[in-house]
Amino acid sequence: AESDIPEANNYIVENVGSVSTMIAERLKKRNVEMTEAEATILALGIHSDTGSLVYDSTTPKDASMLGWAMEMGASQAAIAEHAKPTLSDEQQGVLTQALVNFNTTTVHGVTIATVLLS
Repeated sequence: AESDIPEANNYIVENVGSVSTMIAERLKKRNVEMTEAEATILALGIHSDTGSLVYDSTTPKDASMLGWAMEMGASQAAIAEHAKPTLSDEQQGVLTQALVNFNTTTVHGVTIATVLLS
């Protein structure tokens, strides 16, 4: 895919539900040691992006990397306090429909995304 931002020439697209999953996978491959706070932030990112692993876009890799963050010492107390689902089932359905059905058009070098919801 081409970017409308000239400086953005090195980007990664993966079939996962969370950017935090991508980060965690790279840290794990490099055997990076994390603090409790760092592991907790990764875990919260995965929880947030995947709706605590229930959104349609969630993958097994998201669950695996969440487990790894827990193994690295993520705080269960902090996760319980901050990882609250923010979208209702109906809202999540609309979001999923929007993500599946969006279209992009480039006008004068600017990419515009649109979606028609029924």
